[in-house]
Amino acid sequence: MTKDEKIYRLLNSYGQVFSGAIGEVYTIAFGEAPTDIDDLHKRLRDIDNLRDSMLSRGLLTSQPGEFPGVFFKISELGQEIIDNGGWLNQVARESKNSSEAQTRDRLEFENLQLQNSSLKAELEKKGQKEEMDKLTIENLKLQNRNSGLGFLIIGGLIGFVLGNLKWILELLGLIKSGE
Repeated sequence: MTKDEKIYRLLNSYGQVFSGAIGEVYTIAFGEAPTDIDDLHKRLRDIDNLRDSMLSRGLLTSQPGEFPGVFFKISELGQEIIDNGGWLNQVARESKNSSEAQTRDRLEFENLQLQNSSLKAELEKKGQKEEMDKLTIENLKLQNRNSGLGFLIIGGLIGFVLGNLKWILELLGLIKSGE
């Protein structure tokens, strides 16, 4: 029998008798008398462990009186747990809640990792965009230089032709020279 199953039985027994010595309630819960001295010592250790566990969880309270720490009664929390299906159901609910909390924590962690990856990608994309903008500006500057040189050459040729139009036409024989 597991510790939780023993707590379940003890808690239910306290719920029936409301108060008593832990050893008496243990006998009520498990219905067996010790068979020998070793069995008695084993049960006393088991009783001490269960009592400490139940006290630390707030399931029992010590009754004041002549023998403090000997007589106990079920606490409000212990009674509430009995009313809500017993200790084993409480353990199952806590396990489920713990599992849900672990799943929620894992999902939150994964979400943070995804947000971090997204931010890194966005920053990398921004850096690439800035690099592309710089390269585009440099390309436009180079194109403007090449265009300026082309216009200079074309303008020079047009100026030469217009300035020497008469001589070119005479050279081509389209007009006669005026000598």
